[in-house]
Amino acid sequence: MYYLRLTDENELLTDGPRNYSSSSRCMWIIKDEKKRGALLLRIDSLVTECSWDHLYIYDGTGTRSHQLAAFSGVISGREVSIRSGKALVYFFSDLAFNMSGFNITFAYGKCLNNCTSNGKCTEGICECYEGYTGALCDTLICTDKDRNKTSKACGMAGICSADNRCSCNMHFHGDRCQALTTQSVFETVLTSGDFGARASHTAILVNDTKIWVIGGAHFTGVNNSFVAVYDITKSSWHKIPTRNTPRSRYDHTVVRYKSTIYMFGGVIDERIVTNELWSLDLATLEWTLENNNNNASNAVPGAVAGHAAHLIGDEMFVFYGHSPYFGYMYSIQKYKISTKRWSIVPDRGPHVQGRFGHSLVAYVHEKKEVILIYGGYLLPYEGFLSRVSSTLIEYVCDNRECSHRTLSSGHTPVFRHSASLINDLMIIVGGNVHNESSSRIQECYSSDIQAYDIGLFVSSLFIAQNCPYFNL
Repeated sequence: MYYLRLTDENELLTDGPRNYSSSSRCMWIIKDEKKRGALLLRIDSLVTECSWDHLYIYDGTGTRSHQLAAFSGVISGREVSIRSGKALVYFFSDLAFNMSGFNITFAYGKCLNNCTSNGKCTEGICECYEGYTGALCDTLICTDKDRNKTSKACGMAGICSADNRCSCNMHFHGDRCQALTTQSVFETVLTSGDFGARASHTAILVNDTKIWVIGGAHFTGVNNSFVAVYDITKSSWHKIPTRNTPRSRYDHTVVRYKSTIYMFGGVIDERIVTNELWSLDLATLEWTLENNNNNASNAVPGAVAGHAAHLIGDEMFVFYGHSPYFGYMYSIQKYKISTKRWSIVPDRGPHVQGRFGHSLVAYVHEKKEVILIYGGYLLPYEGFLSRVSSTLIEYVCDNRECSHRTLSSGHTPVFRHSASLINDLMIIVGGNVHNESSSRIQECYSSDIQAYDIGLFVSSLFIAQNCPYFNL
């Protein structure tokens, strides 16, 4: 463990001039005896084995302090602001590939990105000038004096309306009217409230206006609400208190049946894969444990994480996932809500390998529910440490059995991605692309947006406009 004291205006923290060693465990504590306020860390370069070798940053001098970040892969130019002025930096590597490591510069009295020159830096916090917002003061917004006028906040292609939002001309769209209607655009939505940073959570749409976010993995020192709701019409987040709340979990699934949300599986206590089934009554906001966790290897349902689930009628179908006993599951489990009974669904079709971290969408064709499953992390084979899939599988299920067939492959193999069905297009966004059998330097995550046309059975690769956040 190393202690660093700031002696000059800027300092450098590095793992060393050569590639880091296998099984490294290194810790640095940064303190400032002059107590000059917030500390700014800038990652000038970081090259580690994706998803296995990590750099952790804490606001404080211990690992029980508030964790701010966990970095892996290839990163440069990222900044982290530490309010307490004291930081713990911890680096971990496994036995496999050795990369060049990292260089970090740090200084006191500075703000993220220098507030993009659109604000004043006060004790590490940006105080934005009029017309700007965001932690970096990098987002233009309408002001009261801009109402009913053309404004640079609307890209000069719209006017600021009475609610200080942009009303775009007919040929433009986006929060700031920044793109033609013939172009796709991804942007950071300006929201009020806070739902707490998390990953591997679940989200479900209720009544077409609210997105319920449940569970997810989060850093230490963070007091996240287990349930948070995003109001689409008001662009606002609200933490929802519930009764008899389950233990926090991630890599689980949720489906909605009438006024009840059903939550199945996932990882609890950071290491236990569970087969618990919970229900949440949306009227009373009370959770009910429908079946207890059963640790037996032959339990039905089998405990899984990283699976996918879909509701047909009153039956919840659970596809694949990782089991602590059987590895990557290829079976389909089913829960019938009206009878509260679990079963294994017979499946007809060519051999299918189990997988983890795949995506699922569904649509109705000729009065039958059609399920599409894309990508996922597959069982190792022939000496390879892992495989990532680009396969698209189509399922048709009824109350007796499922049948499947393999459709065309996508352009980018991914897992832990997301997918949605929009206007007969299956849109696949991002995902982890790391292949453990390769030691080459590569990004951890894909910035690709893939699309599969369910009518034409054609896959495409979109290059979306304004997608700066896909690799974050």
